[in-house]
Amino acid sequence: MKIPKHLWVGLFFIATLPFVYLNGGLEATINIALGTFSGRLENVNTSCFADGECSVDVGGKHVTLTVGWNKEAVGQIVGAEGIGALERHIGETVHVYARRLSYSKFTLIGSERYYIRVGKDGSFF
Repeated sequence: MKIPKHLWVGLFFIATLPFVYLNGGLEATINIALGTFSGRLENVNTSCFADGECSVDVGGKHVTLTVGWNKEAVGQIVGAEGIGALERHIGETVHVYARRLSYSKFTLIGSERYYIRVGKDGSFF
């Protein structure tokens, strides 16, 4: 007997409910999509000044800082005087706390708690 695809989808969601409940509820489960990492600042893109995307590349990962038309909350840059000033820190270690979009893509868009911090030590605080 072949089980229809829509039943498999329903079974998947029912099977994950205990995991969500036992691990602190839905908010704690969503936090799995957050990323904290350190790496060398490799590139700074300031295209958001012309309605494009401002981003940095850190240790082979792409981090969107903001986009020119964004209306959502955005994280902060700590240890530099703004996006343009990050260019003076290329080659230095930065620490990132952001929302993970994929294995190598992150964004500061969505929360004021996200950050990219220029720093020489290994701590995130």
